Amino acid sequence: MAVRSPCPDINIPKVSFPDLILNKIKRFPGKIAFIDDATGRTMTFGEFYKDVHKLARSLHSIGLEKNDAVVLFLPNIMEYAVIMYGVLLAGGTIEIFTVRGKIDGIRSYGDLLKLGCDHELPKISVVPEEDAAFLIYTSGSTGERKATIHTHYSTVASILQICSPMVTPYTGNDVTFVHRSVTHGYGLIFYFTAGLYSGCTSVFLDDYGTESLLKAIEKYKVTLLAFTPLDIALLCKYPDACRYDVSSIKTVLCSGAPLSNDLLEKFKTVYKIEDVRDTFGMTELFFVLTSQVNKPHMGVGIPLPNIEFKIAPREVEDVIQALPGVESVVVIGIPHEDYNEIPKAFVVKQPGSSITEEDITRIVEESLDIHRRLKGGVEFLEKLPKTDTGKVLRRLVKENVLAKLKNSN
Repeated sequence: MAVRSPCPDINIPKVSFPDLILNKIKRFPGKIAFIDDATGRTMTFGEFYKDVHKLARSLHSIGLEKNDAVVLFLPNIMEYAVIMYGVLLAGGTIEIFTVRGKIDGIRSYGDLLKLGCDHELPKISVVPEEDAAFLIYTSGSTGERKATIHTHYSTVASILQICSPMVTPYTGNDVTFVHRSVTHGYGLIFYFTAGLYSGCTSVFLDDYGTESLLKAIEKYKVTLLAFTPLDIALLCKYPDACRYDVSSIKTVLCSGAPLSNDLLEKFKTVYKIEDVRDTFGMTELFFVLTSQVNKPHMGVGIPLPNIEFKIAPREVEDVIQALPGVESVVVIGIPHEDYNEIPKAFVVKQPGSSITEEDITRIVEESLDIHRRLKGGVEFLEKLPKTDTGKVLRRLVKENVLAKLKNSN
């Protein structure tokens, strides 16, 4: 059974990832792209564009070839973004590590930019669906950390899905923070990719403390934030929240772990922020799969554009089968204009049972997330088609439903 995003599909162009971003930011060269809170330094989109090309030429001049892996061993600084896109533009693949300690014997960033002044960068032929853009390591929460490979095409797709107007309200007028590590997919996708593509101004915050965060929100009039539940919990515990003006915040995105309803409601009450969107994603899939899309907080929302989820009917059947008065049940996907398919339950009652459709749908809603709810309803049958060994013939049930729908049309 498949559930498809109700959002309209979007076109995913077959271009290299740096081409997508760099061609877009040429439209606003004078706008500030980055601000370093600690030093006050700024970088415009035009300066970023020029430095990326300088670095790409320098890297090519010292021997970087297509598909060479380049390790980024950096803290959250503006130059991180320049180096990342410079490597990609020169045809390299980015391998990201968390910073631990220092490395001696390296060229300075300034010297590296100068190397390619007289060097011409040839056109790098990228095959978007085959060539790797990123090697990103998972967090290791369920086992050993592993490297995940993301092509230029999958990266472009992810950015455009997230920046879809129905998903994330990025605009060129937004101001956001770079306060979490970009070595994780969540930080990378929101700070150095979606934010740049949308023309946001990103503030680099060196001190991640709650007070520093609130001061910076007030100072820079931050409008869009990408948080984790830990960030939200710390903000809720901060005793002097009322001292800071955070009224500029329009939207808060949350991912990285489940966000409880209690914590969500407390955060919205304390900071008077209505648009808080819980999202779900995986480093392996780079990165976001579902979002609230400005709906009430129920699970993790709906699939992003072009995404289709497979739902195991057995999960719904197990809940229904455990109810008193149910003899047997099968759940199948029936056609739906917006979602492709929606779950519908076909139930055989035990003799004398008074269980109703309302009883079944209520228990399913209480037990499972929104994608597994019986949007197609419940239909009671006298019997279900079964094999000689008693196994329900799901295929025949599906065929009967489709035949009835065809006849009714």
